[in-house]
Amino acid sequence: MVWVLVGVTAAVLSVLAAMGVGLVDELRRPPSNVRRMGTGLALVAGFAGIWLLVTPITAADGVGCAAPVLVLAEYGTPPVLVADGCSDPMRLNAVFGLVCAGLSPVAVLATRSRRD
Repeated sequence: MVWVLVGVTAAVLSVLAAMGVGLVDELRRPPSNVRRMGTGLALVAGFAGIWLLVTPITAADGVGCAAPVLVLAEYGTPPVLVADGCSDPMRLNAVFGLVCAGLSPVAVLATRSRRD
């Protein structure tokens, strides 16, 4: 269960970092639509990542599964296994959620230019 906490905390901290960098840019630098677009894109990606992590899914055979972030508990000691039909879709959503949330600060930093 520690890995579940680590996954959720990493996603939330990534979104907060993106929000912080965007806010600092907005307050200290002249207005720029590109930076605002990057911040908006980062917030959408970050919150979509958190949504992918915590929203329960349905497997292909119609079985209801838990939140995808719970698949991270398989890597703990002792491992907490999920149902066979749910493991792969949960793992896919967990990976996509962590990648989306992790890329949100990258989107903000990529749209910061030193020329303004």
